[in-house]
Amino acid sequence: MIIKSLINNIPQEILEKGKIAVAFSGGADSMALLLGLSELRDKANGLEFSLMALHCNFHLRGEESERDARFAEEMAKRLSVEFRRKDFPDVRKNAAELGVSLEMMCRDLRYDWFREFSDKGYWIAIAHHREDNEETFLLNLFRGSGIKGLRGISALDDERRIIRPLLESTRAEIEDFLRRNGINWVTDSSNEVADVKRNKLRLRIIPEISREFPEASTGIRHTIDCMTTDYRLFKEYLDSLCKKLFDKDKGEIDTGKLRALTNEPVRVLFEIIRDFGFNYHQATDIINITHGEGYKKFISETHRIDANYHRAKIRDNRQSSSPGETVLGLENLEDVIEGMSYRLIDTESPIEYIKLTIKDGNAGNHLFLDSDKFRNEGAERFVYRRPVVGERMAPFGMNGKKKLISDILTDMHSSPEEKESAAVLCDISGKVLWLVGVRSADHYRVDERTRRILHIELKK
Repeated sequence: MIIKSLINNIPQEILEKGKIAVAFSGGADSMALLLGLSELRDKANGLEFSLMALHCNFHLRGEESERDARFAEEMAKRLSVEFRRKDFPDVRKNAAELGVSLEMMCRDLRYDWFREFSDKGYWIAIAHHREDNEETFLLNLFRGSGIKGLRGISALDDERRIIRPLLESTRAEIEDFLRRNGINWVTDSSNEVADVKRNKLRLRIIPEISREFPEASTGIRHTIDCMTTDYRLFKEYLDSLCKKLFDKDKGEIDTGKLRALTNEPVRVLFEIIRDFGFNYHQATDIINITHGEGYKKFISETHRIDANYHRAKIRDNRQSSSPGETVLGLENLEDVIEGMSYRLIDTESPIEYIKLTIKDGNAGNHLFLDSDKFRNEGAERFVYRRPVVGERMAPFGMNGKKKLISDILTDMHSSPEEKESAAVLCDISGKVLWLVGVRSADHYRVDERTRRILHIELKK
């Protein structure tokens, strides 16, 4: 039964040529997993995966912890499996300093270490079994989980390169497999004390449920299967919806369209923003802001969201949203400013470009300069920076009349976050040539005498 589970539940490409590292405590579950994999590896069946055992020693049970480590190493050697051990001697101290439970501290340390091997191409095999899955389902149910949590434990986690091939096996089947092969295992005495929630559930609550409801285990497994299928359908729908609402390149979420497409806008928005570190309550506030009046900024550890009417924009909080002062030449204009490109145009008939200057210059995404005028005044380089408070520019089409940049942004109905991230491109003397992406200025304009044109474009 155990060997069959391994063959059925580990992708064939992993068994044929992959690398598997077993999380190996020496307990019955991980012992059965390592034994089963070593038997598969050693049989002449065309499977050529490599195998390793990873043992964590948290030094929480004194001599018993050392006993487990010695046993794990001896069994790995007996099965001709490469063995790696990692010691964590300060777990209690670290947990106390961080204010987290010992259980959570050990879990995080364990998976951080496993990641070192998954980064090297290993699949981490973990010996969770059917009863573990039922416990996880109940714990998530009691915490108030949604569909995702009620799926229980995932058998395959591609992102973290984790496999759990024994999820369909019971603890009784695992122990029977070991006895038939004459293999011992160690027992963690802390698992027999009802001091943490999972232990209380396993030792007290589930046995009582089973006495009162003999079919409870079968019902839980059926519910897990249903929730797994339902979650796949939910994700397919959600992913399709998010593509219509979220422009990942710009970081913009169309919350106006969101309310029109679903009766659950907060739930859908939360699915979009949760990976950026935002929570459900923030999703609720964002929906309220974007369908009312005003503006609000939301902050997570890594990102920020600027929300106003019908729109929310996600930015990486670790990067500056607008430039400091940078001196640029044409040769590095494209490298420094994202989306910026330029071309030099030689022409004997600039009339068509005068028309383009009037049309596209006012559109804000284009800047047309008479290249000879620009260079002859010694302004061969640009300055790219934030506008300063009270700064004015001479917008194209206003015959040299200057206007406050803040007023131009207001007239263009720019959002608060657009105002905050505004940038200007100036000549070396400080004249504003372009409120980038918003409005070009009247300096060095193309006219009938122009023979060489510098065209700079910002692609949004």
